[in-house]
Amino acid sequence: MTAPLLEVSDLTVHYQTGHSTVVGTSGFTVSAQPGEIIAVVGESGSGKSSAAAGIMQLLPGNAESTGSVVLRHDGEEHELVGMPERARRPLRGTALSLVPQATVGALHPTRRVSKQFASLFRAHSVPKDEWTSRGVAALEAAGIADAARVLRSYPHELSGGLAQRVVIGLSQAMSPSVLVADEPTSALDVRVQRQVLTVLSETVRARQAAAIVITHDLGVARYFCDHVAVMYGAVMVEFGPSAAIFDAPSHPYTRSLLSASTARRADSSRPATRVKRRLTEESVAARCPFFDACGHGAGTVCEQGLPGWQELDGGHRARRSCDA
Repeated sequence: MTAPLLEVSDLTVHYQTGHSTVVGTSGFTVSAQPGEIIAVVGESGSGKSSAAAGIMQLLPGNAESTGSVVLRHDGEEHELVGMPERARRPLRGTALSLVPQATVGALHPTRRVSKQFASLFRAHSVPKDEWTSRGVAALEAAGIADAARVLRSYPHELSGGLAQRVVIGLSQAMSPSVLVADEPTSALDVRVQRQVLTVLSETVRARQAAAIVITHDLGVARYFCDHVAVMYGAVMVEFGPSAAIFDAPSHPYTRSLLSASTARRADSSRPATRVKRRLTEESVAARCPFFDACGHGAGTVCEQGLPGWQELDGGHRARRSCDA
């Protein structure tokens, strides 16, 4: 079997807030094969974006990470956790690339698109006489027909969907092995979302790269991703092929999430089920993160420690001990 392009093991991200330490994500473990797209789903505060930041090793000053993030690119293996930042920096954009959540912040508002490609190419020592042709090629690969014109444009001259395709083009211009996309279509209408996601998935699969897609949109996970990781309370509670997650969900939270998603389409005022306790190492390890909202009552094994993984069929697994 081919070695995974990305292998994340027991990744934990902590944030220091005053005199206490808060857990952003705990024990996050996933591996991505060439051509594979993995969705990470869950509501706000579930740990999705902390997992993405931990994979990229783009963490704020009050955060630290433990565990392992192994990246394989051009025949070389890189352990990102613990690597000096000066050694990690050249890998970003070439081996590992980010599609950020906010397109507006990703593109410099007063610089033409060509200048933004130039900054990328200069940073990675691409010969100057190749900048224009490679910029056009990257935009065309991102599904932009009039790439030469877009290359000359300013961000404010582009529609939201076109700007997001430019961001995708920038993220893949150096042919990274792994792409991390954080809510890549959150500000786009449904039609443009589908177009952008189609481009993203087609380019990842065509290059035999791998992608981690952080999303709250279950439709994105179901129709564009091969596997789905479900997060709640900083912990991954279920993982499996997309069809298994949506057709045979195992963890009570996954079933609740799918049910709530269906209900919210009919009733937009329906509240999400959110963690109400402060997430520390002790509280995460103490019990199933969904215990308070699960309705099974006291005395079950789920409040006697964080449940281990229950292996199901075909790579499908859930972190549960109950019979719910």
